[in-house]
Amino acid sequence: MPYNVNIDTKKIALIVNGKSRRGRKLFKHSTKLLSSSGINLAKAICVRNPKEINKTVRNCIASGINMIIIGGGDGTISGMVDFGVKKDILFAVLPLGTSNSFARSIGIPLELEGAVEVIKAGKTKQIDLGLIGKDYFANTASLGLSVGVNRSVDNSFKRNFGRIIYLPLAIWKLINFQPFDVTITTSIGEKKYKCIEILIANGKYQGGVAIALNANVDSGKLLVKIFLCNNWRDKLNLFGYWCLSLFSHNIKNRRIKQFCFDNAKIETKVPMFVDIDGEAATKTPINVSVAEKVLSIIIP
Repeated sequence: MPYNVNIDTKKIALIVNGKSRRGRKLFKHSTKLLSSSGINLAKAICVRNPKEINKTVRNCIASGINMIIIGGGDGTISGMVDFGVKKDILFAVLPLGTSNSFARSIGIPLELEGAVEVIKAGKTKQIDLGLIGKDYFANTASLGLSVGVNRSVDNSFKRNFGRIIYLPLAIWKLINFQPFDVTITTSIGEKKYKCIEILIANGKYQGGVAIALNANVDSGKLLVKIFLCNNWRDKLNLFGYWCLSLFSHNIKNRRIKQFCFDNAKIETKVPMFVDIDGEAATKTPINVSVAEKVLSIIIP
């Protein structure tokens, strides 16, 4: 259940990923907006080198910071949440990324003014995280086509063009991507599939699109969606599904299998890259589980 937190009693740091286009551009504006809303910041840091973000978070916590406002996208959030698992650290989100899927999943307004009002209100919830090995993720993990697309997008293109750059790349990759065999083992048994994409969802959004409506950050379960593919007709069918998903959230497709689980092992014949919240993280085989109610975060 949500509960109210008086953030005036918190020692607050704003940490912004300055490598992102919006983060770098809106850092000063975000700082002024928070201050003018009565949110007292003990620290406001724009980190230009993403490799320094973890060190920055550790230093802030060591200095007594007990609330962190994350300014960035899904990858930035995913990297920071590990520091708050089962600890007395409160998190809040300023959506400064490309697609802001996690912010959308927990209902944070994408306009900075609205997001700041949510933070100021201080309504807090304990949410679940996904766990792959020892790496926590806030929103989604995936393997297959989307990983190929993400790995093809240069960071400078993403900063300059935003989400629009993904569309032509997705079409090209879809034409050339070969389906793969996967085995998923859960408590109810082993299933084998031939597919083109697997999505593991804690939140409802991927790439800014509501594609996992049955996922929920406090359900105690993760959702897996398997995009089955045997031939070019399946590719056309799935391409149509993805296009329609941009405009409607309740589309059913016979070539998509989905179910909820709390623990699973995912194996592929050939090791495949796995993205965690849009960032390359590991390879198959992987063990995936849900970590229930381990993170405190401010919600609408």
